[in-house]
Formats: sequence, C-alpha cells, structure tokens
Amino acid sequence: MTSSHTHNKAGIACSHVVRRKRPLMLIAHDASGVWQFMCGKSDHTRQKQAKKVCTTCAIEDYAPGITADEIPPGHMAERRTKTTWEVRPMTAEEVGEIDASPVHTSESVAKGDKP
Repeated sequence: MTSSHTHNKAGIACSHVVRRKRPLMLIAHDASGVWQFMCGKSDHTRQKQAKKVCTTCAIEDYAPGITADEIPPGHMAERRTKTTWEVRPMTAEEVGEIDASPVHTSESVAKGDKP
C-alpha cells in the first residue's frame, strides 16, 4: 500500500497477481460494484485461487497508469502496455463469464467487508 486510506472496499484477485507470479492484465468493475483483478489467463479452476484484496491497494500496487475513477461500474480495463490501459464497457458475454467464474462467488467477497 502506498497511501493512507480506509480499507473498506473489498475486491477479489487471482492468486497469480497477488503472489506476483503474473502481472495484472485485466480489471473488471461489474455493474453491481464488485471489483476483480486478474492476470488474464483462463486457468483459474479453484475458488481458493481467489484472494480477497482491498480495491484501493490492488489498484495502487498492481495497476500502474490507471485509477479506480477511470473504471466505472459495468466497465473493464485491459492492460495494453506496462502503463497503458484500455477502458471499455463490459459485454453481456463478459459479464456472464465473470459471474460464472470460480473466482466470483458470494463466498469470495461480500460488499463492504474489509479485506
């Protein structure tokens, strides 16, 4: 964490990003306000690969070149270069994929919980 803030907004991140095994490549901020931080690979098969994180800390620590304010609900950001991100609305298919992923479950993160 690089700044002082209240750790009151939880998100979920794949363990590859949290352990710095892979860079953060995709940030999803779904319409219901849930944040996900992913490496962009499709090999997440177990719920235990999901780690609860502070949203502000995750963006500060893993996402150079973008802020939370730049990713409104219903949008996602994909990293194009080390510090360049493309922000766009999520498609219906992407929303469905995230909702169905083993990382995105009600047990993984509850809105308002502290990470």
